[in-house]
Amino acid sequence: MWVIFAALVVGTMPAVVRAMYPPLLFSRALRVPPQAVVVLGAGHRFMRGQYISGVIGLRRLQFGLEQARERKLPMLLCGGRKHAPVDAPSEAALLAEELRWRAPLQSVWLEEVSRHTWEKAELGAEVLRRHGVRRVLLVTDRPHMARASLCFRAQGLEVEVETQK
Repeated sequence: MWVIFAALVVGTMPAVVRAMYPPLLFSRALRVPPQAVVVLGAGHRFMRGQYISGVIGLRRLQFGLEQARERKLPMLLCGGRKHAPVDAPSEAALLAEELRWRAPLQSVWLEEVSRHTWEKAELGAEVLRRHGVRRVLLVTDRPHMARASLCFRAQGLEVEVETQK
């Protein structure tokens, strides 16, 4: 019986989060604009002899690129090698390779060491500070939004959150 309960809770949690936490809290016109777009990696896998980005990460990248182009902002791609060997490319490097193919002129910075959301925020904030950035547009998916935005805010950054639809 507890298995059924657990499946129900896990299965409905993303819908609950989406209903409670909308993608934008206020109108863009009322805010100080962000200075960079931060895209969080979502893992990678080994397939056919090479590492590739996962579908969720690629969707985040595409949405982040759309936001960066629309707002004329640089991008920070975050993600290390959580379960991959040391010689494997980082999540951020794989996303950057895809970004160079989609938008060769897009300004991009990488954070390639993190293993989880807190480290992405901590190490990403260091990169952003080196470039004088204090306000960011954070791109992630809705179930991950609350945790990710809190992690980045804890690093002293002003965070606007945006999720891919």
